[in-house]
Amino acid sequence: MKSCRVFSRMLRFLVLSMLLPFTASTVFADPTQVEETPAVSGRSPEMSPETSVSEEVAQLIADLGSPEFGRRQAAVATLRDAKDQQLQEICQVLETGTESESARRIIEVLELRYEQAALNSDDVRITSEALEKSAHSERWFVSETARDVLDRHWQRRTEIAVVELVSMNVPLSPKDPSELWKQSPDAPPQMFGQADPTSSRHLKIYIDKNWPGNDRAFELLRRLDSLQTESFMTQPRLVSIYLIDGHPLAIEQVAILKGTFGDTQIAERGRVCLGVLNEPRFGVEEGILVGSVQKGSSADAAGISSGDLIVAMNGKKLTDFDQLVTQLRSFDVGDKIMLHIRSSGPQDEGGSRSVEVTLKGWH
Repeated sequence: MKSCRVFSRMLRFLVLSMLLPFTASTVFADPTQVEETPAVSGRSPEMSPETSVSEEVAQLIADLGSPEFGRRQAAVATLRDAKDQQLQEICQVLETGTESESARRIIEVLELRYEQAALNSDDVRITSEALEKSAHSERWFVSETARDVLDRHWQRRTEIAVVELVSMNVPLSPKDPSELWKQSPDAPPQMFGQADPTSSRHLKIYIDKNWPGNDRAFELLRRLDSLQTESFMTQPRLVSIYLIDGHPLAIEQVAILKGTFGDTQIAERGRVCLGVLNEPRFGVEEGILVGSVQKGSSADAAGISSGDLIVAMNGKKLTDFDQLVTQLRSFDVGDKIMLHIRSSGPQDEGGSRSVEVTLKGWH
């Protein structure tokens, strides 16, 4: 399904490119270039009569379609500095009516602002919402052009969503989205879409009882879908969403998340986190081999390390990781458990030890 979405995106881009006139002048056109665009004054002739915008914005839209290079460039400069109400009106015009060439110029300038504005600025937030709204326009040309911008700048789109989720106190890690793109020189090779969720290059979102119960948070969450689709078949999955017992999401919302990110990236967990990633073993019926340990986690604080084999919890034998996850769901933050571990470490007499672990939450 994910590969189809990537192919659809490529096909959409090719069709859009074929439809754009090759001789159309861009916002940075040569002023000596001869143009055949008819002179426009006042309100754009293709603007819907239902569109309610200020005279200033109406003139700006008209100037974007002017055959005069100077007027077009002045309109572009004004558009680059448009704020709040003006930008909302311009977005409304994109939805309800302006000729295609003016719409293209508007979206080109929005893309520049989208790329260059400070990540946590009002400017990038306003521009982002204008593009997101345009991507759902009923006008095919507008929606496809805006979607293409968002698809090409998927990392920027991810960063904007993460920053706003952090401002809403949504528990996630890493909180600095730039960490997602950093490549560690000593990172182990990963194949076939496998990922290490303990890594800072893997976005982890925890939906617990404190999740903001509003549509905005859920919409931002869905905008992270590029972390799944862009990494499909090319690099490790970059996102995991943990549904912690007591979360407020409806069944329908959980189904949407699974359809967006895939079943394997949506995990249902109890209120506590041990903080280990198991190393798969085949043909072995005893114990859980620790592949990696999350820094600062319950396991890390207890001295558990990579290569340890967890064979029992509170005296009950463990055969696989799912069994460990199931048993942990009966505990709460602050509870203590006893793990029996076999290890070849030099500090362990006889190669085994019992470790008391004080359980922490997920964040």
